[in-house]
Amino acid sequence: MRKTTGVIAVIIVLGAGYAGTSWYMGKRIQTEYETVIAKANERMQEFTGIGKPESAPALVLTSYDRGFFSSEAVYTVTTTGAEGKPIELRLHDHIFHGPFPVAAVKAGKLAPVLAYVTSQLIPTPSVQPWFDAVTSNGQPPLHAVTYVGFSGSGQSAWTVEPASFKDDGTGVEFSGGAFTVDLSNQYQDTDAKGKFDSLVVVDESAGDTMHVANIEFAGTSQKNDDKSVRSHNRATIGSIEVKNPEKDPVTLQNLAVQVNGEQHEDLVDATVVYSVGSVQSGTVDLGSGSVNGEIKQLDLKAFLDLGQTYDAMMARQGVSSEDDLELTPEDEAIVREKALALLKANPVVTAGPIVWKNSSGESQVTLALDMVEPEDHDAEGLDVLLPQIMKKAALNAAISKPMMIQAFSQTGDEAQREQLAAMGGMLYDQYVSRLQGLGLVSVQDDTAKIEIVYENAMFNVNGQAMTPEAFMQRALMLAM
Repeated sequence: MRKTTGVIAVIIVLGAGYAGTSWYMGKRIQTEYETVIAKANERMQEFTGIGKPESAPALVLTSYDRGFFSSEAVYTVTTTGAEGKPIELRLHDHIFHGPFPVAAVKAGKLAPVLAYVTSQLIPTPSVQPWFDAVTSNGQPPLHAVTYVGFSGSGQSAWTVEPASFKDDGTGVEFSGGAFTVDLSNQYQDTDAKGKFDSLVVVDESAGDTMHVANIEFAGTSQKNDDKSVRSHNRATIGSIEVKNPEKDPVTLQNLAVQVNGEQHEDLVDATVVYSVGSVQSGTVDLGSGSVNGEIKQLDLKAFLDLGQTYDAMMARQGVSSEDDLELTPEDEAIVREKALALLKANPVVTAGPIVWKNSSGESQVTLALDMVEPEDHDAEGLDVLLPQIMKKAALNAAISKPMMIQAFSQTGDEAQREQLAAMGGMLYDQYVSRLQGLGLVSVQDDTAKIEIVYENAMFNVNGQAMTPEAFMQRALMLAM
């Protein structure tokens, strides 16, 4: 009897101890939620709220009901969509407290954790059409399972359900997919991966069907000791095919975009690469290509401030395009000053190499601009201001004759292709000969090359020094 009483006493003590531990975990989890939300809002404010704080998305912990062994949390993301309409996304979390949540143990996760969380999107007017479109019975369109570890780590696995939309003659079939996010370094570092099998869009009025297959993405973000943030992001698409009964199908294979960057305070260095493995129209292979870009010393705060200044002016005038914007002299002065603020960090912008190639050769172009803040902000006229802004500019191009001839002669029957090839070769020779006569290109191995550098108020064209007046004279002769 005493032994039985002792065992019961031990069980009661252990149970009370675990209940107390679980209650403490719940209290700590609530603190962690508030910390993460505060950091998320700070980050969103940095990127999208400069100059117009009310425009930044906001994350709010709508409610938090804490119990001994589990808690319920609801949080809401609000932002502004097209035409200023508010968008509201709301998520519900069921939080099982650690260190050994029953739900986690049932799922086979035996290691101690701070919490095991199940999340799901809940209906709001903004996302109700998404709920209506989901084709899997009884499932919300977006839901997740998250393990919150100790020391600011965790893993979240999200599922996006298949959906079918139709509106005004346009139908969308989405396969659904999944993505995971690993968190570390006090939730400041992320490692995300995801995949979606397909997206089909049908435009009934035009008769077009677009099929996008094998969409994948991966990205990491790391916060360093010096408070800089480094990120690496890549997305790929296996293929995009556009079909129409009255036209040749167009197919793009192996598309990819890669964006890498580092931000230190307001300054950003970033590179971007777009590539496509092949482009086909019917049976014609149009080749492959890539576009590279790089920017250094971009003042993100000044850049966003300039963009939001334009947005505010367009909203005030009720226009949706910068082309329709009518600037008053006061507006022009504001835009000018904000544009010049971008130059205080001395940004360097490189577009290229932009490469296109086929089985006969490749052509590429690169433009690099090294800019500085002008000494005289009040200088009038582009001819006065531009030399102050442009520290250095360089244009390099290499245009392959065989590549251009093949690109020019891809349609028609064999006789037509021969005629087009001859015409393409003739046009190439005419333009290159004219440029060569003006000293603007050099020719080597059936490739026309251009090397133009502007620096210290002088041009260097293919190794030959020219004054701006001499260069402009040759450029005008080309246009005649």
